[in-house]
Formats: sequence, C-alpha cells, structure tokens
Amino acid sequence: MPSGPGPIPDSLIRDIAETVPPAVATFLLTCETTAKPIIAQQRYCRTNTIQLVDAVVDGVHDALRDALPGISLVQVIHVRDEIALREAVDVSGKVDAILLDSGQPTLAVKQLGGTGGLIAIDKNGEIASPFNTTGMYRGYVDPKGKFVVEIYK
Repeated sequence: MPSGPGPIPDSLIRDIAETVPPAVATFLLTCETTAKPIIAQQRYCRTNTIQLVDAVVDGVHDALRDALPGISLVQVIHVRDEIALREAVDVSGKVDAILLDSGQPTLAVKQLGGTGGLIAIDKNGEIASPFNTTGMYRGYVDPKGKFVVEIYK
C-alpha cells in the first residue's frame, strides 16, 4: 500500500462504512489492478465508492460496472507528464470521477498525493516542471483583491 499512515484492515473499513449514513460517500482506496479482487474487496467492505489508486488492466472498469451496479468509480491519475492528460481523457467515460494525483507511485514505497507535490498545467495544457516542497503552498486572492500565499506544513 502507499505511503502515509498505512492501510487499515478491510474489517475496519467495513465497520466504518456501516456507520455512515447512505447519503454520504464511503471510499474504498484499493491498489488492486484486476477486477476479481476489487469486486471481492468492495463486496466485503460495502463502500459505495471505489477509488482505484493505480492504473488498472484493460476491461476492469467495465467488469466493475457490470458486477457492482450503483457503486461509484474514481480513477486516480498520477500526473508526471503530458501522458497523464491523455490517460484522464481515455478513462473519463468509464468512471464517475478522476483524481489528479501529484505523488510518485513508482517509488519502492509509493508516495501518493497530499505530500506537497504540485501539478502545474500551463495555458496550452503542457505539464510545467513539477517540484516537491516540505509543505503545501496555497495561493488565493482575498475579497479586497490582495494576493495571499500561505504554507501549510
């Protein structure tokens, strides 16, 4: 499983999902890449959304749709270069949502998003040179028109 606090057991995922009201989305994050184990994991955990944190093999999205009607699918796309944009377009008709992730899934211990990485796309749709920081930088314009940049660590 990826970096962070680590995976939680499927039994705990199921316990948590059972306490959540039906109108609230419950997410199962899975690193599985083939349909059979993803279907089994969702049926056990009983979440209403599956987040596929890795690229899946051909046909998986269709198999999940057939086996798990009513379950939402979110595909994570790891943005490292312009190929990610093509991947997002290709999968867009097969899932309910796409999550663009700044992590590095090819490391020995996968580093997924939320670690301070940046996804920068210029006006031409080109990926700008990515960089990592020790914190997450957020910028906005306040109601008075002042530009603000803050660092969250």
